[in-house]
Amino acid sequence: MPDITPVQQLREAFGPAILDVGTTQGFPVLRLPKDQVAAVSHYLHTKPSLRGSLSLLWAVDHRPRQARYELCYLFTLADRREWVMLTTDLEGDDRVFQSITPHIHAAKWYEREIRDMFGLIAQGHPDLRRLVRHEHWPKGMHPLKKDVPWDTVLERQQGQYAFRRIEGEGVFEVSVGPIHAGIIEPGYFRFSVAGEPILQLEVRLFWKHRGIEKLFEQRQILWGYDVRSQPRLLRSGRTLARPRGSTSGALPAHIVPRAGATP
Repeated sequence: MPDITPVQQLREAFGPAILDVGTTQGFPVLRLPKDQVAAVSHYLHTKPSLRGSLSLLWAVDHRPRQARYELCYLFTLADRREWVMLTTDLEGDDRVFQSITPHIHAAKWYEREIRDMFGLIAQGHPDLRRLVRHEHWPKGMHPLKKDVPWDTVLERQQGQYAFRRIEGEGVFEVSVGPIHAGIIEPGYFRFSVAGEPILQLEVRLFWKHRGIEKLFEQRQILWGYDVRSQPRLLRSGRTLARPRGSTSGALPAHIVPRAGATP
């Protein structure tokens, strides 16, 4: 009996709900209506012959060329050593999509980040607190939207993160941080413990969001290659500026090497 491909299995299960099937980099891409993404994702994740695990979830702002946002869900089929991607569009002023976190917990932080960066709301998500946009970010500021200039200077606002608390006899909170550990980003951790068992862990990261993604907007591919080939610039958070449309001279003429680095 011939092997049934993942696309064939999904077509048999969902039929006309699959609007289109294409390919990118050799793996299939299935376009869906937004109200079908959760069901297809759950099927792809739980079907014994597929057992897809969510590897990436991201958003794309296609404005001003097209009045839509796109959501992309990349699944890895470990047993088959294959990828399958699901995509859907939020058109016009639509900013709401159905969360897949209740069934696929790996989507939790991805969906929170999409809300922070693009202002798109994962309806049904169990925890939509800010993740990357800390409480001092102005309300309504979503930096990866195309209408936000890369050099925007934000006005700091006062705010307080709503930590979840567990109360009860013998429950203690242990606060660790903020930790500034060399080249990795700062972190703050709050443990709720009852003796040795850890009942809950709250993690606060992402204080070093540098807007690197914004620097790649409206640039030619070769510019991105130039930057990628100089990872020291990305790690150091230096500003990268060059005239639009240029494909050479992207990097400073002299870069001070890090301590201990080989020239």
